[in-house]
Amino acid sequence: MLKKKSVRRDGKMIHVRLDEKLHKKLKIKVAKNDLTIQEWVYQVIENELLNKKK
Repeated sequence: MLKKKSVRRDGKMIHVRLDEKLHKKLKIKVAKNDLTIQEWVYQVIENELLNKKK
């Protein structure tokens, strides 16, 4: 489970288009983990890029 973490509001923004079905699944997943989509996406990217061993 991902931990709730403050996300900086002064950083760069990205936009991602999702189909309706995928977006609904994402909303359910983040709600179950008491996260926003923003927090979840930030943590997934952070884990993928910063915490992986090379």
